[in-house]
Amino acid sequence: MDECPKNLRGKPNSSLSDEERQQKKHLKKALRFQTKVNRLEKRILHAQRRHDLNIENEAKEKLEFLLGESKIIEDIHRECSPSLLDHTTGPMDQYQCPNKTWILHITERLFRYEETVCRCEETAHESIDFHEDIKKVQTLKTLQLLKHMTKGTQERTMFTEPTTLWGYAKQKFFERAMLFCSSMQKLQPCSLIALDPWMTLQHTKVWKWILAGNIRQACSLGCGPGNDAIGLVSFLECVVGNESLKVRSDSSDIVMNDNDINFTRKKCSLERILLYDFAIDDWVKTILNPLKTILGHEKPDISLHWGYVNVSHTFIGTKEETSNNQMHHIEDSDIFLISYLLTETRDQWKLFFQGLIHRVKPHSLFYFAEPTPWQLHRFKELFQEYLDFIWLDSSMYYPSLQSLDGRVGPAVLLAVKK
Repeated sequence: MDECPKNLRGKPNSSLSDEERQQKKHLKKALRFQTKVNRLEKRILHAQRRHDLNIENEAKEKLEFLLGESKIIEDIHRECSPSLLDHTTGPMDQYQCPNKTWILHITERLFRYEETVCRCEETAHESIDFHEDIKKVQTLKTLQLLKHMTKGTQERTMFTEPTTLWGYAKQKFFERAMLFCSSMQKLQPCSLIALDPWMTLQHTKVWKWILAGNIRQACSLGCGPGNDAIGLVSFLECVVGNESLKVRSDSSDIVMNDNDINFTRKKCSLERILLYDFAIDDWVKTILNPLKTILGHEKPDISLHWGYVNVSHTFIGTKEETSNNQMHHIEDSDIFLISYLLTETRDQWKLFFQGLIHRVKPHSLFYFAEPTPWQLHRFKELFQEYLDFIWLDSSMYYPSLQSLDGRVGPAVLLAVKK
């Protein structure tokens, strides 16, 4: 789905009309306001998980003051469409969706395992300050790793310390699992009211394909601690496992041209999740093994598998003897989960995805989440011949802004194999 001409990207103010310039100014004001709100809400959530009452109360006071500036809010709602400040964009609102309870439950079980390991180590060292020292080292190394990943300068050796990986998981696991759920739920009909009818066709097509239970195998590339996989399980259980949301057995109400799509399965049929990362051995030893045990207790019908992958290498196919021969039938997956991988590998992913996209099945989905749309724009330019695209971030309701690099929160793009 093409949103707007490429020449609008980076269009200078001097070439805009007075009306366009004023609208752009108002939209930027709304984006800045919502970004401040998001930042404070995220700080509150992190403080609550750390049981840090001082930071939590301080952030709540700042948020209350910000939201109390009614004149700013009134101006924004008067000048811009209310959908920009809709419940689909704010972190605190997305955490109210039905997926939150289960994801939070899995997150807490996972971190209880980490606390048990730390207590064992503390007892072995017989030191009162040992646990505090571990937390300090964990925080420092986690921040260093995140800084390198932001710049795309991370190295394999940075993933060998378990304390660093647990610190990373504490920062990102819950947040990114919820990001997947809140983004994918924007495909449902109640989120499409503000869109023009011509924009909703692809959204509806994908939504009904998902509800029909067509996602049996998922693959997470650059999986890390497995947060996207947990987000997917929660999302499918919420929307596909809900009797009130299932597609009716009579498929005549489905406006589709693709007769080969299966619309008869109406249960959550996810069977396996493939997890791949270039530091997979370390993730498995530290986090993925306990996560597999937890998921096995919660969802025994879903199996986890993992292997090594380096997206800077060419993807040739899993049926051939290649350096990627651990990727068992990756091209048979129905959905691919890719979070922050494109930004962290900086254009080195081109040949890998070129080979993968040519081998996946029609209607396969690619979910991308990145800190900014920079690499996603590049991805769209390269593969628009083979994929359709749907923006599921704050630009969803503003086609004229989708080619720009500004977003409220992360940039989220869904690609569909033609």
